Amino acid sequence: MPSLFRRDFYLFLSDNSIIDYQYAGAVDQSVVENRVDFRETVVAKMCSNITSVCYGVYDRKVTQEKYSASVWVFTASGFLHSICSGQKEIVERHLLVEGFSDESDSVIRLISPEGESFDTSDTRIWSIDHYDIRSENVAGMLVAPFLLSSLSLDLQNIGRTVLEIGLGGGSFSMALHKIQPNVNITVVEIDPVVLSIAQEWFGVTNSRNHHIIIDDGLNFIKDSVTKSM
Repeated sequence: MPSLFRRDFYLFLSDNSIIDYQYAGAVDQSVVENRVDFRETVVAKMCSNITSVCYGVYDRKVTQEKYSASVWVFTASGFLHSICSGQKEIVERHLLVEGFSDESDSVIRLISPEGESFDTSDTRIWSIDHYDIRSENVAGMLVAPFLLSSLSLDLQNIGRTVLEIGLGGGSFSMALHKIQPNVNITVVEIDPVVLSIAQEWFGVTNSRNHHIIIDDGLNFIKDSVTKSM
């Protein structure tokens, strides 16, 4: 039997849509498309014709829990070790080698513009903090020459030299260069693609006391020994 009652529902929409243009313009479409999830974004991927190795650069949001992070900070006056307390959003840039994605080859910390965060800004334009060491391996490499008295925290280390074989993201050599600018640092890297990535995405630069040479590390050492004889 047909119903004697009829009930209609209406939905009224406003003609004026509300758009937050500040948020819409904060991140361009390429950044959105490269977002792996809400905690990671793909910055770049490059492969080498020399070594046939492929590399990926990723920016990752890390939330440090209370008393969960052990951090080494290096200053001109010495080494500072602290335990981070509270919660804080930190964004790291990672260099990964294809096939070894479980472990980063290099890690650096990014510094956001005032008032911006990982979710609202393009991290590709953020500045880099070479003083904040995010890797225990790099921290150990930085401490070693001072513990062995090859370098001194009390002297200017003028005339001292350091040779590094393999650049990676340059976190070791750039940190040492920042805290000991008088040390003459030479880095030998076999792959021009690695150098390109380090310069474009990890803030690696050549300067009077920081030199990067494209060469086979073993051959460089052999040639240096021969020249010194």
